[in-house]
Amino acid sequence: MISPDEPGFRALFESSPGMCLVLSPGLRILAVSDACLRATTTVRGEIVGRLLLEVLLDNPDDIGATEVSNLAASLARALRDEHADT
Repeated sequence: MISPDEPGFRALFESSPGMCLVLSPGLRILAVSDACLRATTTVRGEIVGRLLLEVLLDNPDDIGATEVSNLAASLARALRDEHADT
């Protein structure tokens, strides 16, 4: 298995045109594509190594926003059931 720390992986993954993250089973961000950084106006060095749910925030203008809690529940189901959760 290729590691996000390998230079070949980094060059290929980071330049991917899609918004992609590589997460550890504990939901720690291991790698992020440049497209994702642009879309989220984040900086690789500030988010890699952090927990996904520390980095993502609900829309502060929507007091009823539930996107982050919905994502957390979906990821928990995917990890538990070992298959995609949609």
